[in-house]
Amino acid sequence: MGNLGSAVRDEEEPDLFWTNGQTGLEEVNGENGESSLQAPVSSVRISLNQLSEEKRLELNEFKFDMERKHEKRREILDAKKKQFDDLRETVKRLTEENERLKSHNSSQKSADEHTRLLMSTKNPGGVPVEELERVLSENCVMPDQAEDLDKTNVLLDKNRQLRISIAEMQAELQSLNSVVVDFDREREEYKAHVVALKDVINVSKKMLLIRESQLKELREKVESIEVSLSGKEMNILSQDLRMEYERQLQSIRNLRVLYEERQQTDQAEKRELKKTLDETKKELEAQQAQTKEAEERISELEDINSQKYDQIKALESNLGLTTAESRQYQAELTVINQLFSEILLGFNSSQEINLDILTKHLEDNHALLQNIVNNESSSALPKVLLDLVYQVHSEEEKNGAIRDEARLGTIIEEADSQAAPDQINSAAEIVELLPKVWRVLIELLSHHKVPPNIIDEESTDDSPCYKTVQTPKGPSLVLSVSQTFIRLKDLILEKKSLEKETGHLKQLNTHLESRLQDQEKRLQTVSTELNKTWHVVGKLQKEHQLLHTQEKILRYELAQKRKLLTSLREELQYSREKWQEAREKNSKTEKQWKQLRVEFATRRNTIVNDEFNNSQESGYSDERCSSDDEPGYETDVSECAPKPTEPEAIEEVHCCEAEESRSEALESKIHLTQRRIEQGSRAIESSAENAQSDAQSQGKEESCTEAPILDATGSSSEDPQVPSSSTSAERPKTLEEMLAAKEERLKRLEGQCGQLMQQVNGTTQKSLMISNKLDDLHEVYGERSAAQPTEDTENNCDAPASSEDSVP
Repeated sequence: MGNLGSAVRDEEEPDLFWTNGQTGLEEVNGENGESSLQAPVSSVRISLNQLSEEKRLELNEFKFDMERKHEKRREILDAKKKQFDDLRETVKRLTEENERLKSHNSSQKSADEHTRLLMSTKNPGGVPVEELERVLSENCVMPDQAEDLDKTNVLLDKNRQLRISIAEMQAELQSLNSVVVDFDREREEYKAHVVALKDVINVSKKMLLIRESQLKELREKVESIEVSLSGKEMNILSQDLRMEYERQLQSIRNLRVLYEERQQTDQAEKRELKKTLDETKKELEAQQAQTKEAEERISELEDINSQKYDQIKALESNLGLTTAESRQYQAELTVINQLFSEILLGFNSSQEINLDILTKHLEDNHALLQNIVNNESSSALPKVLLDLVYQVHSEEEKNGAIRDEARLGTIIEEADSQAAPDQINSAAEIVELLPKVWRVLIELLSHHKVPPNIIDEESTDDSPCYKTVQTPKGPSLVLSVSQTFIRLKDLILEKKSLEKETGHLKQLNTHLESRLQDQEKRLQTVSTELNKTWHVVGKLQKEHQLLHTQEKILRYELAQKRKLLTSLREELQYSREKWQEAREKNSKTEKQWKQLRVEFATRRNTIVNDEFNNSQESGYSDERCSSDDEPGYETDVSECAPKPTEPEAIEEVHCCEAEESRSEALESKIHLTQRRIEQGSRAIESSAENAQSDAQSQGKEESCTEAPILDATGSSSEDPQVPSSSTSAERPKTLEEMLAAKEERLKRLEGQCGQLMQQVNGTTQKSLMISNKLDDLHEVYGERSAAQPTEDTENNCDAPASSEDSVP
């Protein structure tokens, strides 16, 4: 139904204005007037038949579309049913597998209990055998339990996915049901609209029949006028009428040329407007492309910004970890430095450390220290070393007295024998104690696992812990405590750096996994939102198409109303011109009637004088004859009407009475037609109110379409009464009353014409308001649908709209 307006608008409807002019010319010229008057009626019937055939075709197309949509709906429902059946079968199969696994697990547990009971009965007193069996049974059961747990987890995931898919299918089913309801609602609306259009067509047919009856009546009136006005006076007047009619035809032809020129100019303006509209559409498309590029660029920048923000957060977290580790390493280094300072410089103080006992303790606790180093508990290692040092001190305190006496004796002897300072003694003691310290360091280094890169460096370096010393024999390698300490510190730092790198890699892996899960969730949400937006877009497109179809219908109706208004204006103008001609004719006939009256008065006076002279028994007095000489016409009719000697006057009186009766019959017919037109307009208003909200203006315009026609018929019906006054000279009273009645009728017709003009102006204003509202709606919905891929349909809809705007 969307292309109804354009299909009907392209048809070439017959112009009633030109056909009326042609019919008038043919009526004046000859007997072919009836065929020319019937031409517009037949053309209107042909156009109505064409409209009905087109509407039938459109209704058939609409039914075919609805059947196709129903078939699609059935196919979609069948597919959804198949999917639901598959899902039910999968759920049943999974439940059966779950029950089977549960039964298998229970049977396995019962078999394990049975074997355990058998082992306990066979070896009741052997505790280690039971423990061994228990460990073996647990080892056997553990992989089965792990497999069962994996299977149950997989089943739970599948069940969850199936539930999600079932929920999605239910949502899709609900959406499909809503779509079906929308289709049914649209079908009902289309049915109501078709019924309303049928009612409008029936009413228009009735109006055309009424117009045909009016045309027949007008023809009869024209024939009666021609019969009444046959004579010398009519021949004289007919020449003037022909000249005037030819002049009017020439003016009409000039107007037609002018309107054709206006139509050409309007078409040129329409083409220019189409060109400007195409240019604006191209500019709008370019602007949309630019906006899309800008949005893509913004999205890319946002992604880069988010990536940089994530990098900054990761670097901040890494920086915090490194600062904490550096503080921990500083504390450990301080503790180790203190320990080595106590070991190396303890003999200068009162508390000396026995390195032999320390190495012995280290060898005893070798497994413990190696476990601490392997488990990466770096903070516990210095504590353990301090505890070992305190144990050495506690053991030395037990034998303190003996060692003190021996140490004092040796110190006195060395002081007597040597004159060197304390620094030399301390240096000599340090040299003596260096092998012991070296053993302690070797014991400590043996606890650590050397990485492959450190081994490679040691293999490359021949003497990492030695230093060259100049001796009288030459340079020789000597163990250095500082080199070994530095080497040990480097190894510890390298180990910590490798541990830190592994920790960072683990943290980065976990972070990446979390980010990947977040991105998957975001993708799922985005896909669901996209589906929702597509559903919303589809609904908006359907609503937009409905609005376009309604807009086309309204535009077509408005175009038809505009055409009717233009035809009514032309008919009203034509009736005014005829009315003016009738007035002029009436004035001329009045002048002629006065002349005839004077002539009849003179003839009557001469006849009366002759009769008075010839006949002695006349029956008339001198007073009556003197009264006849007066110019008044009140006594002439009363005296001269009953005379049998004047048959022409009697015939004229009968003609006047026939004209009065005919005028009364015409007035009654006009009132009946007015009532029928009012009833038809009321029916049109009621049917249009059910069809659409703008039907009130339609009813008023249709009521306005018929009133000027009635006025034209009234004015034309009154025309034949005008020349009758020229012939009626015998009854002046009745003629004056008839003239007064005609004046009253003319005044009443003027009032009706004024009311009709007001109604026409009101309907034009309402039609302008409706067209403005439609233009606003078209602009709003046209801007909304500019971004949609339905630009071709909008171009097809805008073309008839522009053609309607070009109509004057």
